[in-house]
Amino acid sequence: MTSRFFLIIGDPFLRSQKIKSIVSDLEKKAKGSFDHQTYRLADTPLDSILSNARTLPFLASGQIFYIQVAEKLTQGEMEILKRYAMSPDEKTCLIFEIDSSEGHSELINLAKSRGKVVRLAKEEARSLAQNYLQQKLARFKKTITPGARQRILEMCGDAIVFLDTMLDRILQYSGEAQLIDENMVCLFEENWRGVNVFQLADAILERDRGKARQTFHELLENSESEPRFLIGIIHWQLRQLWQGAVLREAGTSEAEILEKVKVPLFKKGPFMSAINRYGMARLEAALEALHQLDRKTKTGQAHPVSGTETWIMEFVS
Repeated sequence: MTSRFFLIIGDPFLRSQKIKSIVSDLEKKAKGSFDHQTYRLADTPLDSILSNARTLPFLASGQIFYIQVAEKLTQGEMEILKRYAMSPDEKTCLIFEIDSSEGHSELINLAKSRGKVVRLAKEEARSLAQNYLQQKLARFKKTITPGARQRILEMCGDAIVFLDTMLDRILQYSGEAQLIDENMVCLFEENWRGVNVFQLADAILERDRGKARQTFHELLENSESEPRFLIGIIHWQLRQLWQGAVLREAGTSEAEILEKVKVPLFKKGPFMSAINRYGMARLEAALEALHQLDRKTKTGQAHPVSGTETWIMEFVS
């Protein structure tokens, strides 16, 4: 195994796509089957993980350990990792994952000196997202126009982590149609603008706990949406408001804001009113909190329904 230490930095969804590519290359070069183990540093001490790293499973030509939540590394564990990195097991590859490089210079420097650091830049993130979109649609024998593809990626923005959930719903929405065009995506987007969804986002930002809880349960009861999809809907609604707030701060006119954010004219009043009430800082905090909640539900740290309700109650308190 040529490299035994990787550190992947960036969006969780994009990390998973990049890791698949790295592992595929490793297995091709090894010409054998690898054993795969996933660990969370929040649940398993590093010394236990590294102890397992020196024991190869029967019949496996190598093993790959995916070490998530590497942000949880303590200083003591960093010293343990440094000692291991001086003499790593030749048949074991460690892949550490973190969301951001901020505050993790020691781990980054160690990975640089003993392995490889992969930072997912925005350009690469967009490329990975486009490739994933095409591959997923191909599996369902669907094609997509360039305009529709661009609109879907715009709806995700920087939070590519929501792409998979969004594609699931668009595939469901498309029914028997083989081609997904821009008109279909626009109609799908309009369905996201249901009054209950807007009321939920509004109640969250207004810190109206009773209204937020009631609206959340109404959405669960009166729609076929999965709870984690509702997280995506809320994120989309708040992101629209945030985009509008950013444009307003830059001195953009209301007409231009509505055009750029693609808000219909009849919703101008409540949309601009929400921007004025909440402001950019509050909207940014809401988006970050939703991103973290989505990551936790997908990694089993939080239940989609109870986790979302807990987040709503905590955020609006």
